[in-house]
Amino acid sequence: MRIRVLNERTMVSSFDSSTMRRLLGLLAIVTVVLGGTSAWADDFVLVRNAKNNSSAISKGEAKEMAIGKKKTWPNGTLALLVLPAAGTPQFAWFASVVCGASEGNLMGKIKQEVFKGEMRKPVIAAGDSEVVSAVAGEDGALGVIRADAVKTLPPSVVVVLLN
Repeated sequence: MRIRVLNERTMVSSFDSSTMRRLLGLLAIVTVVLGGTSAWADDFVLVRNAKNNSSAISKGEAKEMAIGKKKTWPNGTLALLVLPAAGTPQFAWFASVVCGASEGNLMGKIKQEVFKGEMRKPVIAAGDSEVVSAVAGEDGALGVIRADAVKTLPPSVVVVLLN
């Protein structure tokens, strides 16, 4: 029976680049098999008031609305954000995927632009049902909800396609 004593040098040398590639490949396979795919894929959607006939906007346009650079929808309707509270998965998705920013940076920018008078103060909603209610009551509203909440949307609220 052989006993091999491993020290720092033998540990490092035993992990060459081909071994690391195999380990990373195995980790990727395990992640996919166990369902570790992106949490953002299709979990959240943007919604608008049905009276607003803008059926699609680009991520750039949504970001510009979120930070006060764009004050209206493409059809001229005055924009109003209806957001879930910071720290929720919906807000994290909106900040990261749509705006390309951290939650803290996006919220800071929103507060700054509201303070300067460059944008309307967003409505902060406690959950998807409150987002839907607020969007239903404002022609220019843009909200963020979980994708599974789309099944119960009233006729006055529709999904916005994100280009």
